[in-house]
Amino acid sequence: MQTLGFEIIESDSTRLTVRDQNQAISFDFVVNQITVNGVQRPQRAPSMKGPSSATLTTVTAVQDALGTDMVWDESAMTIQLSSAATLFTPHH
Repeated sequence: MQTLGFEIIESDSTRLTVRDQNQAISFDFVVNQITVNGVQRPQRAPSMKGPSSATLTTVTAVQDALGTDMVWDESAMTIQLSSAATLFTPHH
């Protein structure tokens, strides 16, 4: 999320909250919910457990949050960002 130009506001084992100049995105790992600017988004795989009991956000969850602004091709292992993105500034 930092690579996309978001500032991390909150990050612990229960929640990740990020924002940029226009957007706020929250991944709630306890209730498996993604919220973008106060609107709940459909999600498929919001998190997984990492080393030392850390909670990791999945690429699928980031795609669920960003919608068509990001395309994750799991079979090719590629991430493609839209140059017409509205949920982040693509030049970051």
